[in-house]
Order: sequence, then C-alpha cells, then structure tokens
Amino acid sequence: MNYKRYFYGGCWVISILFCKMVLAQDLVINLYDAQGQGIDVNNVQINDIFIDTSIINPLTGISEWVAIPYSFVFRACQSDPLDPNTLYLEPLLTGTEPPCYLSPLDFTDTQVFGGMNDNNGKRQHWVQLNNVREYTEQPEITTTYYNMALELNLELLRLEQRDKYPISPPSINSISPNHQIMIVLSWDGNRRLDFDAHLTGPAPGLAGSFYNEPDRFHVYFSNPNYEEVARLYTDDFSNSQPEIIEILPPLDQEKFRPGIYRYSVHHFQGNGNFVEAKVQVHLWIDGLEQVFEPLLPPETDSKYWNSIMYKWEVFELIVSEDGMIQIQMIQNYAPRAPAEIRRKR
Repeated sequence: MNYKRYFYGGCWVISILFCKMVLAQDLVINLYDAQGQGIDVNNVQINDIFIDTSIINPLTGISEWVAIPYSFVFRACQSDPLDPNTLYLEPLLTGTEPPCYLSPLDFTDTQVFGGMNDNNGKRQHWVQLNNVREYTEQPEITTTYYNMALELNLELLRLEQRDKYPISPPSINSISPNHQIMIVLSWDGNRRLDFDAHLTGPAPGLAGSFYNEPDRFHVYFSNPNYEEVARLYTDDFSNSQPEIIEILPPLDQEKFRPGIYRYSVHHFQGNGNFVEAKVQVHLWIDGLEQVFEPLLPPETDSKYWNSIMYKWEVFELIVSEDGMIQIQMIQNYAPRAPAEIRRKR
C-alpha cells in the first residue's frame, strides 16, 4: 500500500476544511464511529472522523473515493457570549484561527461518542458529549453535569449543540460517567398540551402502596425518586419539558438491577394527540441513542385516534442477571389512563 497517497489525500482534505473552497454537499463526513475526550477546559479531541478522500489506486491508476479516519482538536465556542445554549465546536486546523467567545463550560473530563441513531437509521453527522461540567457561582459555587448532542453543520464545518440533558455527578461507585440509562421526553412547546413520563421497574421486597405495586417501583411526577435507582427530573409546573428519567445501578454495584423496566407516556391534558404534538422519546444507554415516535394506528378516523391516545406504552428494557440490556419496542396505546397513571398526591 502506498501510504504517501493517503498522506497527500489527507493534506487535500485539510486544505478543504481550512479554505472551505468547495460546496458543503461535496464533502462526505461520517461521525458515526467517532470517539474522543476532552484535553483541557476548552478543547476536545475527536478521533475516527471518516472523510471520503480521493486517492489513486496503485494497481489500476484510477482515482477512487475511500473513507479514511482523521483526528482533530475542536475548540468550544459560543455564538452568543451570554447564551450557553449556542455552544459549537470548531476544528483547530492551523492554530491561527481567529478568537471566539470561549464556552464557560468545562470539557476536561468529557467523553465523546458517535453511534447515535434515529428511526431512519444512522445519524452520521451527530456526536454525544458526556460529562460536561458547568459552574454556577450564585448563591454559592455549584457544579452541574450534562450530556450533550451536537450536529455537524456542513456549511460552517462545525459541531453545533442540539440538546443538553442534566445527569448525576459521576461517583467512585460508577463504572464511568456515562454508565447510565437516560430517557428524555419532549414535545412541541407551542401547543397547550402536557405529557407525563412514567417508569416502572423491579423493586424486590417493596410493599404495595399508593405509588407502587408490590415488588415494582413507579417513578413519575408525584413519586419522582426510587432510592438511587431511578429519578425523574422536571419542573413542578404544568407543560414543563423536557421530562428526564435516569436509571442507575444500585449503590456500590456495577450492573443495573435485573428485571423489566417499562416506560410509558401519559397524555395528561390538552386537546390533540401524541403525533400532532410531535412527541419524542430519546433513550440513551451508555452514550448510544435510540429515538421513539408515536405511530399512526391502522384506524384513521380522527375521533378514534384521539380517543385511544391517553397512554402510549413506548418500550420495555429487559435487564438480565449478567447486566445485558434488551430493548423491546411496544408501541401500544390505551383508551384510558390505567390506575397507576392516574395516581396523584
């Protein structure tokens, strides 16, 4: 293999990224296998960025396109210096890039993962950043940890923030900062609708109560925590989103508690239905994402459609004794809210 040809091809790609002399649609970049880590407060290294590069086949002399992995250091900046939600990462290709509004976030211990999915397959232009830190000084210094999803802007050749989810601080009892299951519920905020996330799961020895079934916990807005195994993060106000449920291994254990975890969404109030409200459920397991969206039932009558859309049973997570996790999609709708969903304080 003539490695010089790869070197010259790599230089050609670098010049493209630096000069931006070609149309964005002519550049094929795949982040699905990307991985990396923070190298200091403001810089992140991302490896295995596959870029289609033109090389000359040494046997045939014919030009071919080959996907070759590259590594780049990215600088964390903000489009708006006062808004932390305008985060973007831009590659440092020459070391002489003009200054930017540096992000106040801390990326020192950040981990980078590709492999994000949606309902249509691979999101080749997305990456997730785990364990990003944010410091708040008032009334006292506190630290908040986030996972973030970023999408590649091919026109500007930079990664731009799309979602940010708070997570629990990493502890000495965790395998790694991303060893968790996170479920994020969101919907169209322009509609006056309210949806609630509900999770039931294994709780051996738990007595039946107003909130829980025997041997099974039930986490939702009126019962937001079960020990250190499942927690719901949401505001106390109606129509607040996103609603985030986090599942963690029990304290001092490395594996998730075995059993069946069942996730559903309750249409709490408002006219309309799940599809009209563009409801989405994002499931994150150790840095990998799967997105669930409600599907139209076979019946197309609008009255029937609205009447069955009180509860959406989305999926089950089946955790085996060895810690393996199986995702079982349900996509079932209930014509009325079952008793455990209706419980309130």
